[in-house]
Amino acid sequence: MEQKELNETLFTKAFQVVSHFNYEICERFAPIFLRRTQVKLIFFTQSKDI
Repeated sequence: MEQKELNETLFTKAFQVVSHFNYEICERFAPIFLRRTQVKLIFFTQSKDI
């Protein structure tokens, strides 16, 4: 295997590992973050006089 091909293969594998790790973090911590975050919805009504 040539050096360029080896570097591209290693880069591709490293990218796959980082992408998978990022996915695992998001999958695990998103529900925790959403549960702890207070979301307050404010609804505005429009007066018909305007």
